[in-house]
Amino acid sequence: MNDLHIFIPTLNRRKQFEKKTYKLLVENDLLDKCKLLIQTDEDELLYKDLNIPIIRTPLGLKDTMNWVIDNTELNTLCLKLDDDITGVKKLKKDKGLE
Repeated sequence: MNDLHIFIPTLNRRKQFEKKTYKLLVENDLLDKCKLLIQTDEDELLYKDLNIPIIRTPLGLKDTMNWVIDNTELNTLCLKLDDDITGVKKLKKDKGLE
C-alpha cells in the first residue's frame, strides 16, 4: 500500500473531519497517504495545522473530483474518502461485510 493516495475533499467541515475521518486516519497510521482537497482560502487556514498536504481545487465536488482525475497519473492507486467517515468495512467475496 506504499503507492496509495487518499484524496479527501472537504468544504467548511473542519470539526466533522477532525472528529471522524481524521481520527480514523490517525488510528490506522494513514496520514502520510492523504491529501486534503481544499477549495477556499478560509479552509486552507482552518486545516493547515493538521499537517496533511493541502491541494487547492476548484469549487464544487464534481469539479474537484474531475481535477483529481485530470491531475493524477494513470494507474495510480487512489482512494477518495468523505470528510465524515467513522470506519471502513471490507467486503469479502461470498461472505459479505466484515
